Amino acid sequence: MQLHTSSRRPSTSYVVARWVDVVMGSCLPTWVRPRYWGNPLCGRVAHALAYHPGGHLRPIAGIHLGHDVLHVDFGGLLGDAKRRTDLSIGTPCRNQYRDLRLAASEHGGRWLGRLSEHWTLDDRQAQLVREAGALAELPIHLQALALERAWRGDLQGAELLIAESVSISASMGNEVPPWAQLRIHALRGNEAEATPLIDAVIRDGTRQGQGNAVLSAHWAAAVLNNGLGRYERAAAAAREVVTNGILPWLSMWARCELVEAAAGAGDMELARDALDGLVATTHPAGSCLALGIEARCRALLEGDGAEPSYREAIDQLDRGGNRTELARGHLLYGEWLRGQARLREAREQLWVAEEMFTEIGMEAFAERTRGELVAARAKPRARPTERRADLTLQEEQIARLARDGLTNAQIGTELFLSPRTVEWHLNKVFAKLRVDSRDALAAALRQ
Repeated sequence: MQLHTSSRRPSTSYVVARWVDVVMGSCLPTWVRPRYWGNPLCGRVAHALAYHPGGHLRPIAGIHLGHDVLHVDFGGLLGDAKRRTDLSIGTPCRNQYRDLRLAASEHGGRWLGRLSEHWTLDDRQAQLVREAGALAELPIHLQALALERAWRGDLQGAELLIAESVSISASMGNEVPPWAQLRIHALRGNEAEATPLIDAVIRDGTRQGQGNAVLSAHWAAAVLNNGLGRYERAAAAAREVVTNGILPWLSMWARCELVEAAAGAGDMELARDALDGLVATTHPAGSCLALGIEARCRALLEGDGAEPSYREAIDQLDRGGNRTELARGHLLYGEWLRGQARLREAREQLWVAEEMFTEIGMEAFAERTRGELVAARAKPRARPTERRADLTLQEEQIARLARDGLTNAQIGTELFLSPRTVEWHLNKVFAKLRVDSRDALAAALRQ
């Protein structure tokens, strides 16, 4: 094989990131990939991949830095990664969905910027795949969109995308790993639904040598058990990921859970170790999400002087747009205030958290918050019992697209349905929601 070389040398960060992409993005099993690190031939491959035959840098390829640079612990180069990712968002390229795959998926690049930027990447990627008619690949991108919606706190919207992904996969005879479903079950905190899926992924992944699947399930178990207040179990699950993980995004998010679980279990030394590893990735990134998570975790270790860190965490997470993590920030701040015997202020934070968890559908965290409210001597608040008319998953999806302004033809293209079929479903939606126009859908769907 002859590799193209250029007199123009790419930056060290770029070569390393592309090399890691070659190795980590390949189909090699997890336990094989580290053996190839440092191989000079792979460095030549990375160099060739980075340039067009004319010697020009491939601008879209730089988007991989948002994820890959973390594989080699180049935290100081995250700024370069962010700049390249920003450039890639605006690159007009018909085939760019191949290059967007890593940066737009559920990876460490989320530290680099606002959720809206990652939503743009995922949405654009899925749209390009739809336009290309690549149905075999579309379910993967729908899963990525589902994960983004889950981060934003729209679990119902995420489940609709998962349903579409599963439907397309079944029609193509393929099977999509349940990454998004694991995340949603963990956030919802329904142990009866989450535990069987987590156990199945760990069991099957162990048998088939799918290490990353197993570690993703352990991460989900850590989130689930933190929501349930089972801190020892949460810490054990998170430690599995931190100890054995190769993918940096898994280790980063597991460290968030490990800090909270270890602090909750009273193991402050373990919590400090986890925080040190977390700061190595959050601090260089400098985004609202990264700094908010760092401040929230740091506050758990600061005792009586934690209030500035809790306030910083809530401010940063609010600006970052991550509702699930923001709600958890309010909960932890409320727990700390109660421990300081500042019950009125504790109740204020806990009410905010409980309302957010309930609206999102994070029932385990909501129940944990209600327990704190009782301990803070809060009076129970009456909640509305009125339920919206049940829509099928497809009706819900069509209603959301119509609410967003898509025509019947555009909805049909999106969901591979005829415009007439879309109209038939919309008429059923209008009847169930007792509305007579698309303009009224937004208010009806919020109820």
